[in-house]
Amino acid sequence: MMHGVIFYQPDGSVSYGNHAAKEHWGLDAESPVDGRMLSRDAHSQVSEAVKRILAGQGENYHAQLQIGGRTLDLSVSSIRRENGELLGVVEISVDITEEINYNRALAHAEKINIVGQLAAGVAHEINSPLDGAIEAARIMEKGEMARDETRTLAKAQRAALERIAVIIKRLLTFSRKEQALKRPLAIWPVITEALEMVKYRVARKGISIEMPEPSNRKYVIEGEELELSQVMVNLLNNAVDANPEGGWIKINLSCSPGEVVVSITDRGPGIPEESRDRIFTAFFTTKDVGKGTGLGLAISKNIVEQYGGRITFANEAPPWGATFSVHLPWNGRCLEEKEFERPRNASN
Repeated sequence: MMHGVIFYQPDGSVSYGNHAAKEHWGLDAESPVDGRMLSRDAHSQVSEAVKRILAGQGENYHAQLQIGGRTLDLSVSSIRRENGELLGVVEISVDITEEINYNRALAHAEKINIVGQLAAGVAHEINSPLDGAIEAARIMEKGEMARDETRTLAKAQRAALERIAVIIKRLLTFSRKEQALKRPLAIWPVITEALEMVKYRVARKGISIEMPEPSNRKYVIEGEELELSQVMVNLLNNAVDANPEGGWIKINLSCSPGEVVVSITDRGPGIPEESRDRIFTAFFTTKDVGKGTGLGLAISKNIVEQYGGRITFANEAPPWGATFSVHLPWNGRCLEEKEFERPRNASN
């Protein structure tokens, strides 16, 4: 078997362990099946989970573990007779390293695709401050200005160049492959950053943006900024594509016990009935040939589920089209009043 299997007797002794399990836990294939299969100091929570289940303090345990450069998806479950008698505990480990690497490679490829889509907007954003900086340099080269006037021009030139640097940094940061660590993260700045990425496409179609109430912009979750930014960019891009010229995108932030919900609604035609079961399938797209890779929603779903969340969608009553909602786990934390700043309206 490719999956690791270990069976524990009700007294906690190991009665069976296959070759895959030994390999997953770094044991020699010829190692005997004995107590050493419980000696996993680096991941003692697994052994503790087995003990708790054997003691009747639960039925299941699930985790993803990093062991020797590999990622294991591990499940521990009780085995019982129909009358409830405990026969033991089974541990099943699956090496999902290649699957994770494949998903990350696809996600990075989709990022590069998005960067290509946004290239025209980036060029437009850079050209305007660049022209201003060049013109300021030309005027200063003539040397016919008073010191105060020169200082004013130099300040304007620096501001223009700093704006270019911010645009380039944003694009490079978004496209990078490295992943940062999961940490407490205010969700609203992630959304505003995603809006900055797509604002040229929004402006080009004359789309208006309806923002959530300021009081709903304070939620803090556990996450990774670049990954969640990719999810928001994907959903916003889809909303832009679905909207007609002069359309409307509504962004909403809300909370319920245990979760924060980010909803993005467009005024497009909605999701066709025949596409609803396949909307999150990799390489499936409802867009015209050459206008979509079919990866955006599949990758977004994968990212959100890694955080223990989910993505849902629904068609709205006219004049609205479809709403995609990102549900993320939330422990109730919000920004303090002194930490909270009202972000710039991205539609301005």
